[in-house]
Amino acid sequence: MVKNNYVRSHYYDKATSIMHSLIQHVKSKCDNRDSLSLFVEYCGGYQIRVHRQFYNYVQFESFFVENENIDRLDYRDITNDIGFPEFNNLLIRLLNKRNLNKDDELFLEELLKILHEIRPFEENNGDENDIDDRLNRINDVFCKYRFSINDNSFVLDERIYNKINDVLKNIQFNHEVRYEDYKDWATPEIESVLEKELYELRIFNVGQANCSALIKYINEDKDDYRVIIVFDLGFQRSAGHNQQLDEMLSKIDCDTTILISHYDSDHINNISDHLYITTGRWIFPNYDGKGKKALKTFQMLMKVATKKTFSGTVYNFPTPFNFSPNISVHQYMGSKKADSYQSTLMNSKCLVCKLSIGGKDILIPADALYEEFGDELVLPNGKKYDYILVPHHGCKYINKTIAHSSLKIWKYIDNNTVGFVMCGKNSYGHANVDHLSWFSNKNIHSFKGALCYKNVKNVIASIGDINSDFYSIIFI
Repeated sequence: MVKNNYVRSHYYDKATSIMHSLIQHVKSKCDNRDSLSLFVEYCGGYQIRVHRQFYNYVQFESFFVENENIDRLDYRDITNDIGFPEFNNLLIRLLNKRNLNKDDELFLEELLKILHEIRPFEENNGDENDIDDRLNRINDVFCKYRFSINDNSFVLDERIYNKINDVLKNIQFNHEVRYEDYKDWATPEIESVLEKELYELRIFNVGQANCSALIKYINEDKDDYRVIIVFDLGFQRSAGHNQQLDEMLSKIDCDTTILISHYDSDHINNISDHLYITTGRWIFPNYDGKGKKALKTFQMLMKVATKKTFSGTVYNFPTPFNFSPNISVHQYMGSKKADSYQSTLMNSKCLVCKLSIGGKDILIPADALYEEFGDELVLPNGKKYDYILVPHHGCKYINKTIAHSSLKIWKYIDNNTVGFVMCGKNSYGHANVDHLSWFSNKNIHSFKGALCYKNVKNVIASIGDINSDFYSIIFI
């Protein structure tokens, strides 16, 4: 057994109450959730994002043993960005502040062994790859254990851990075979958009999250529709119930394509409330999931995907590729260094979608930022996009008045571009005035409740001017 006397004597007085306060919050607000998983990732600027996934263990366990009766998971994801000193203190609290049982001792032994082998997280200590490697080793320990809120201790979750490993091993991220070789029900190709007046892009009010859908009305009366493509499946519960969103999700069938831009929870978490979704046409980015097995959202998504794709295979399609002559999908294997405003590496690897329908060009970039975009997204003849779903919820970006003309954003927008900002109550300062300065004031739209920040703490004004469940872009 590795002893932690040094940690106890030297650092105990610095330990924070982050874990304790969050557990008490969940106990008081979420009686059905009895378990917690941790996952951490480096998000630049000497900040570490701590993910806490709260869930009902029996429900989650049943889901992983193929219980077909489960149609939703009582699940919540909480994230906090903290500095290196605070993260060190969080680890120290894990090592000190509990009554230990046998599994706790195993957890502490593994974690402490790693902490003795690697250096503490300091602002002048290591490059990004080194930090990511250290965090991945810590995630490997977190992955094997769940924290029991009722027992206030870690519990070895080896059976579920092995089950998840088996699921991930069976998922084939295949970039060698093109989609034309797949069976019809797995082919993402869709019909060419010819009757443009029957199509509509709906941007749903989901708060600090992303979800939009291309629909096609069944007839000219427009009294019913089919769902052609769904771009992300995120939802912020504090945004309230969205009846039109539920209606759209209920209309997904085996001919619907669901595109997940990346694996951050605000782009996938609504899957937990709609496990009945059945289609073989899932599109995921090229991301190997390294370090993500501890993230319950990712586990859930992968399990749903293998269950819903019938074959147990999740296909990653080579990009760029075209759904149709009107719709293309692109992925750029960027880095946080290329665009200093990217918060995580996953954001720089998002799938970015371009729609050109009825003479209108629309860009759906999820959380990828302009400096990552390739030349394929530049429109011909100097044309700019008519609509952009503003990337990364309008995160901080360089102010227009001090920007250099070499920035790529100039290639995509002008004063006529309409920007939609998907944001709600958050602690990140989204949307940011510097980012929105690139768009004309009359052409920036968001749903009621959205705010504009100068920085994380200072609110400038409300930018929410749409009071409905969704906003439609109509192709006429």
